[in-house]
Amino acid sequence: MTTIADGTDGGGSIRLPSSINGIFGYKPPFGRNPLDREHPRETVLHYGPMARSVADAALMQNVISGPHSADICSVREKIVLPQMFEGIRGWKIALSMDLGYFEIDPDVRNNTLEAAKVFKELGCEVEDVDVGWNYSVLDAWQTHWEGLFAGIAGDLLSRWRYEMEPFVVHLLERGLSHSAARLYRCNLVAGDMYKPLAPILDKYNILICPTTAVPSVKAEHRNDDPDFAINGKKVPAYVQWILTYPFNMMSQCPVASIPSGISSLGIPTGLQIVGRTFDDLSVFRAAAAFEAARPWRNRRPDL
Repeated sequence: MTTIADGTDGGGSIRLPSSINGIFGYKPPFGRNPLDREHPRETVLHYGPMARSVADAALMQNVISGPHSADICSVREKIVLPQMFEGIRGWKIALSMDLGYFEIDPDVRNNTLEAAKVFKELGCEVEDVDVGWNYSVLDAWQTHWEGLFAGIAGDLLSRWRYEMEPFVVHLLERGLSHSAARLYRCNLVAGDMYKPLAPILDKYNILICPTTAVPSVKAEHRNDDPDFAINGKKVPAYVQWILTYPFNMMSQCPVASIPSGISSLGIPTGLQIVGRTFDDLSVFRAAAAFEAARPWRNRRPDL
């Protein structure tokens, strides 16, 4: 519908539509792109580009990145991404299928493995790794998100409670109930998350994993559905079908989503490329190399 678009990614809202629509989406590292005035210093929130090609996204990223006087967290170093990227032959790539605690749909698994083969064809060494995360990540992200949401919109409850979607009311009420100590615990969980991730990113050039655990959810999907299941196993319906939100906790790591294939439902699937902290260039290099090997712009599912 458009050549380029911007997104606001607090849990995957750039990478998810990119994955499901078969395009490229980029969550920059925190501070690379300025935040708006309504969310000052908000580390889980990232503004970034969505585009049909890596080159288009790089052009847009070059325009929207850099320091801004209205955002104290915007870093002064200005990274200018090239239009042509060097190859990645000889790179070491880490593959985590489930980040330690996600159920993964067979179509997503197969397309992720096929994407890993592409990197091997490009001359990379791909190895399975154990990130070792667990449901404490979900609890921390959701607590942080609820606190953010309540801080911004909690005062609207008195007027709009009975006209809001009940799940939204529930999120706001939970956010308003969190103590400062509980919110700070989210930082401690993020520190625990980086302990196993840091040595992986030190050893490997990038980490790859699925963008979503299932190709998509139904239009009538309920975030509070107690019977939502993947592979026959019940999982939390709100965000446990996406592998994006953990990397909002790792906000200094750049993450892209690239198309990894088409599912048996005819819906595209995505692959996340996770870089070392503030290493935008490596993420774009890997995405551009993959795109050159398996172009996706003219690949469309049957309607």
